Amino acid sequence: MQSSSSELQPVKLNGTIVTGVCGDEYNVLTVAVPSGATQIGPKAFRCYSRLSSITFPATLTAIGNDAFEACRSLTS
Repeated sequence: MQSSSSELQPVKLNGTIVTGVCGDEYNVLTVAVPSGATQIGPKAFRCYSRLSSITFPATLTAIGNDAFEACRSLTS
């Protein structure tokens, strides 16, 4: 999905546009925020309970409130 905005945008998952995912069934372990992104929205990764690592680009300037709420496995 292309956008003129530099904020992270919704993605398609199995043909459905989603703006957030909550639950262990997705088994997301690592995330790499794409280069050029400047913001991560509020609660963007909320409840990614298995997420252990996230990589941010140098362009990132803002992270919304509770963006990583309940990410109990996040270590780096």
